[in-house]
Amino acid sequence: MNGKGGMAGFTLIEVMVALGVFALAVLALLSAQTQSLVTSGGVRDRALAQIVAENQMVLWMSQPQLSGPGIDQGRIEEAGMLWIWTGRIIATADPAISRIEIDVRRVEESRVAPDQGSGDVLASLTAFRRASP
Repeated sequence: MNGKGGMAGFTLIEVMVALGVFALAVLALLSAQTQSLVTSGGVRDRALAQIVAENQMVLWMSQPQLSGPGIDQGRIEEAGMLWIWTGRIIATADPAISRIEIDVRRVEESRVAPDQGSGDVLASLTAFRRASP
């Protein structure tokens, strides 16, 4: 602002400094918003992967008989996305009990071998049940 006798108002320097401060505040808010979107996408993926894992575990637990120890893998679509699940039947110290593990990965569209998933296990479940005779 000009001194005594001049016109009231802000100088060009004062306006430029105010705009610079405002621009920095806007950039900080945009950065926070971007980070929030990335985080919410990861939470969504983990929640959907957990649903896939639970569905597969229900299928495995409802089978009248389990095959012996081994690994099985499959692809499934959930909420418009492809998922890879890997199921393992593992023998325990008690021959009457089997351990079942289900891992779920998301299939990335850019992967050359889509059966491999994204590499990151987004959900994992473990259950125990009576082994098949």
